[in-house]
Amino acid sequence: MRSLLLALLAAASNCFAASFPASVASINPITGAVTVTPCASGRVPCQTFFDATAVVDSTFLTYSFYKARYKWYFGGLSGNWSYGQQTAKNKAQGIVAAALYDTAGTYAWTLYVYNGTNNGTDPDGAPYTAAYTGTNTFTDWPDDANTFVVANGTAAHGTGCGSNSTLVSSVSDLDVYINTTQSSNLTGKRLLFNKGDTFTADHTAIAGGAGGMIGACGSGAKPIFSDVTNSQTMLQFGGTGNAGTDLRISGIEMTGGGATSIAIGAGATTVNQITIHQVDCHDVAKCINIAASDLDVANSQGIANAAGASGQNRVTLSSITKSNFQIGQAIGVFSSQSQILVSTITAVGAANAYVDLADNLPSTLSSGTVQSWTLPFNPTYPLYSGIWCVECVFRDVVGGGSVGIPIFIDQQYGVLLGSHIYNATGGEHTVRLNKAMAATIVQNNTLADPADSKLALTIHSNEWAGTPTIAPNTYSQYGVVSDNTMTGSALGSGNTTMSLDPRNGTIDQRHRYWLVERNLFVHGAGTGTALSITSSNYDVVRNNIVDASAGNLHNGISIAGSSGTVSPASDHATILNNTFYSSGLTGNTIWITLAAGGTNALVENNIGYTLSSTGTRRSVADSSTGATCTNNSASVSGGSVGSCTGFLSSMATDPKFASATPSAPADFKVTAGSYAIGTGTNPYPAGNYTDWFGLAQPAASASTAGAACASGGC
Repeated sequence: MRSLLLALLAAASNCFAASFPASVASINPITGAVTVTPCASGRVPCQTFFDATAVVDSTFLTYSFYKARYKWYFGGLSGNWSYGQQTAKNKAQGIVAAALYDTAGTYAWTLYVYNGTNNGTDPDGAPYTAAYTGTNTFTDWPDDANTFVVANGTAAHGTGCGSNSTLVSSVSDLDVYINTTQSSNLTGKRLLFNKGDTFTADHTAIAGGAGGMIGACGSGAKPIFSDVTNSQTMLQFGGTGNAGTDLRISGIEMTGGGATSIAIGAGATTVNQITIHQVDCHDVAKCINIAASDLDVANSQGIANAAGASGQNRVTLSSITKSNFQIGQAIGVFSSQSQILVSTITAVGAANAYVDLADNLPSTLSSGTVQSWTLPFNPTYPLYSGIWCVECVFRDVVGGGSVGIPIFIDQQYGVLLGSHIYNATGGEHTVRLNKAMAATIVQNNTLADPADSKLALTIHSNEWAGTPTIAPNTYSQYGVVSDNTMTGSALGSGNTTMSLDPRNGTIDQRHRYWLVERNLFVHGAGTGTALSITSSNYDVVRNNIVDASAGNLHNGISIAGSSGTVSPASDHATILNNTFYSSGLTGNTIWITLAAGGTNALVENNIGYTLSSTGTRRSVADSSTGATCTNNSASVSGGSVGSCTGFLSSMATDPKFASATPSAPADFKVTAGSYAIGTGTNPYPAGNYTDWFGLAQPAASASTAGAACASGGC
């Protein structure tokens, strides 16, 4: 399936993906090649995706993604990300990685893979086994007539506008300019909107073509796209018969009129390699709304069938009247597994409607009812791919209920990087990656303020039965969520901050090979649990810090079993070297829950410190089967059940953090005399595994428990 997804991505985007073998012979043995996919045009800002899922150790095999160490270095990039854990832009960890190049030049990159055999040291002095290297060259936009400087007043060749660009004055309406003047075709064009100006976006501007840009130049504040009428999507990438590939929007502020306004969307066509860079968005219902259901509708139309008119089935629904529907209108009916029945009204009478329906129908339909059934996989338009949001600030969404959500995306190879997304309290989740398929990256973001009963980050997969756009039996896989700060809801009670799970208990959705590491989870006043995982298959949660102090409950990580879901129970989840803390004096505390039905979990080296003297205070609650659970803090009350053995000191015992009132990650480093030092059990070869700050954990039983070692080393 991974190779199919790669093929679809390459074919859809017409971009060049290069494979790089190891520069050190595969003798240890690490085999396979790195696939690097830069933006097709090579023009900045240029997204570049690095995929090492084919690089495996012959002992670790599929599980190399967490048992081997993957460290990336991106030469030429400088500075740190502004949000999340603010790590350096020129480094990344994980089996997949992403870099955005916003300045022209030739850039070298290197991947160091380590499996326990030392063939040299990387730039930080850590050992590596095999090294992969390559270069990419990125170009600036030519200073020519295909750069358009667009002003609401008088256009001029200002700062960053070029001297040979085309000047376009007196433009007030965004959609008229893009749709009419530019014919919705951005191929080879750079549209630079004048800083300090405001442009009305009261109808959808459709940006299609390949290798284009919407940006800003001049001086002053970012140009504003404003939906004053609260009408619809302001900017849509791709439209009917108009694919959108390798397009970017950078340096724009987008604001709306309220509950039905959407800043950025995508058409029901081929759309990939879309870079949303340094965009500020506020006072809309959704900043990004890109849903595969639109593709499902398009991919369901016109599927051949021997019966019915025009190769389709025709049925009569006697209760549908002209007042209900318009001729040509599409009807989407969702079953319990979200398969879509797409219908088109072809004639409307006073008492009945004739409806042409797509393929794979049941033999009969009851009069006056609308039924749903599984439509075949028919990806005329492939799943959206390569939608990147980098260094954006999205805030203050409006609309309430299921409307107000800053980010809603269905895609593969998606990236959320270095952004601040917050204040969805008037609506929904902060970020919903609704169908996060192949190789999703969420790194160095600050995600906060979801609504009551919602999450800062929720990640789902596709229906296991398949859809017209995504093949059956497809996992969400090889995702990396790292170096973020996530704060749970301050509203209500018992909410969860992040989840990897099916959309609900009646939908079979599955994920595997996700890595969640070095995230700081902070409970809001209405938060009960930091992370919930359902239907996990070899997901890994390690080196995270949970500060549950402000929550009404003080729970950490929950691995769901088989209860309440049609998806398979979780299997082989790894929960390793996490640190939990709560200064809250009331409310129950369960750091780790392994629910009944789950199997073969590994839970080791997790420590916690609670100041509470009341309620349940349990380190690990294990009702699963076959767990390996050892070297974790011991419970105070409520019992530690299941297979857990070899406990460290009580979770009420001070582990001697660097600060008596810890909040920042450095505060959670342990100091001399801590019971965590030298009592961990490293399941990886020496040096394969590091703490939060990159310090190598020694092998076997000499490692440090918890997420952060002492400053002097592990």
